[in-house]
Amino acid sequence: MTRIFVFLLMFSFSQMSSGFTYTIELTERSLQEKIEAMMPLEKKQYFFTVRLSEPKVELINVSNEVGFFMHVDVIAPGGFKGGGRGKIAGTLRYQQDSGEFYLDSPRLVDLEIDLLPKQLTPKIAKLAELVLSKASEKLPVYRLRDDDAKHQLAKSTLKSIKVRDHKLLITLGMF
Repeated sequence: MTRIFVFLLMFSFSQMSSGFTYTIELTERSLQEKIEAMMPLEKKQYFFTVRLSEPKVELINVSNEVGFFMHVDVIAPGGFKGGGRGKIAGTLRYQQDSGEFYLDSPRLVDLEIDLLPKQLTPKIAKLAELVLSKASEKLPVYRLRDDDAKHQLAKSTLKSIKVRDHKLLITLGMF
């Protein structure tokens, strides 16, 4: 009898815990606004200056990543000034204590700078990735609201982050 009672009690708790999940749905547009607010980003290093601006967010279904195209301006030694586009992609990381989501391990997937000598492309790419990684450590892409009861309850544990139909689905739960 006691075994049955314990089994039923545990079964009830397992069913209840699955009911304490909350899914936040973020559109490309809402992420666009958050990332635009972080721009422009600029870094100077070894006589090079790289400036990233005008992001265009793209949610990548296949890899559950946040990607964005952005304008890249470069000033290099010898008075060279160039501009072009780059594509960045990365996953989101959840910081439970603050309820914030950060772009994790952003990587430069593609870079094209008009009139840039090919031998400078790797240096510019490294500098652009450095700018992104430094900014992504400090600037959250999304923050759970303290004034929202559902956000407060869901702040506990990240269940999943998925991209579906150009929306970012963040599922959080109590357990």
